[in-house]
Amino acid sequence: MSYEDRLSKFNITSLNTRRYQHDLITLHKLVHSVIDSEYIFSSVNINFKYNPRRRLPTFVIPTYRYISFHNPIARMCRSYNEILPVNQALDIFNANLFIFKNCIKKIVVDLNVASF
Repeated sequence: MSYEDRLSKFNITSLNTRRYQHDLITLHKLVHSVIDSEYIFSSVNINFKYNPRRRLPTFVIPTYRYISFHNPIARMCRSYNEILPVNQALDIFNANLFIFKNCIKKIVVDLNVASF
């Protein structure tokens, strides 16, 4: 039985989709201090520059070598930066966790995260 067949049989989403959703939810919790870790939060760089002519990414991701490219904080920030142009209504700073989770689920299902 293939992976896709098992997903449909048990009515679950793919591991990639679940990882993507949980990355964004964890980033939301970090930004709102639900996860209280000064060390982890210090790794998140927020871009406060505003230019109405061009959309800048919300989170600044430092340039990494190949191994560091896959660290969880960079992956979370990159996921949010990728999904934001698709849905401008997604706001990690103002939405409560319940609303944010529902919005993420809708967006991820519509986009089919396998493309990310």
